Amino acid sequence: MSQTPLPFNRLPTELLHYVFNFAAAVSRHTCLNLCLVASWVRHIALPHLFRTVIVQDACANNRFTKFLTDPSSMPNFRAASFVNNVWTQHSRDLVLIAIEACDKITHLALNTAHLRWLIRSTSPGTVAAGVSKGISHAALARLRDLHLTLLDTKSLNLALTEHHNDDVTRKSPIFDKITHMRLTAIDDYRMRVSLDHFSRLSHFCLPYYDSHRHRTSLLESFLELQSLQMLVMAFFKNCPIGSRETLKLWVQKARDTDRRIYLVECQSVSTQGEWEQDMRCGDSIWDRAVRYTNEWEASRTHYSAEL
Repeated sequence: MSQTPLPFNRLPTELLHYVFNFAAAVSRHTCLNLCLVASWVRHIALPHLFRTVIVQDACANNRFTKFLTDPSSMPNFRAASFVNNVWTQHSRDLVLIAIEACDKITHLALNTAHLRWLIRSTSPGTVAAGVSKGISHAALARLRDLHLTLLDTKSLNLALTEHHNDDVTRKSPIFDKITHMRLTAIDDYRMRVSLDHFSRLSHFCLPYYDSHRHRTSLLESFLELQSLQMLVMAFFKNCPIGSRETLKLWVQKARDTDRRIYLVECQSVSTQGEWEQDMRCGDSIWDRAVRYTNEWEASRTHYSAEL
């Protein structure tokens, strides 16, 4: 008895490929479901599944590590060649493994402790002192612009002076790779040490909770960073109205003389969900900040004109 043909078998092949590629690109859950449809659909979906990877627990960490380091785990598919973005809060060694194995990695979402481990593991003179898994010179040379999302920052103690200390022979090359950095949590804006050692840091995003914890008067120091092109202030929907107006007033006055400052409202309470959507859909906190600031300024101009 012959099997009933699947409905999509009657559609043009090019259309099917387009639909499946689009569906796999925008949703991890859809991507996983497509992998179960047929082997040829799985072949389309797998690259999208591995472009953005979220590692939430030990089991996921072990599986992903195996995919990156053991080619036999997925015959005829080299997962590492597709990885662009990795979210991990579980294993510090996975950060090193991902940079070593993945040719196209551009964005890491990680804990501050993992960033410190990455810096330590790539600092000349410290690799032999307690670091079992380093990153090769070839992998570091291949790494170009690195975007970071720091998930648990409590203070701006990101100087890590023991790994540069104004001595280029001790400075980790990672400092010069980082171009975009977003902090998703922070207690206050005091900078104990300049961020100048992040020599190519062009985009920097800070969260804003309220005017009691976050003083806008402390933000001026960030603008002293010569490489900076965008300072984005991100506030959430539940930010008190008075605090929100305090922030907007500071941004308004600051932009009169410095157009590098931007404002954005974060809609999602889930940083992970927002991050994954950005990575999969090609949007970013930086794009949204430009749109939000332009629309906000246009609305103020329109309101002033009506008055």
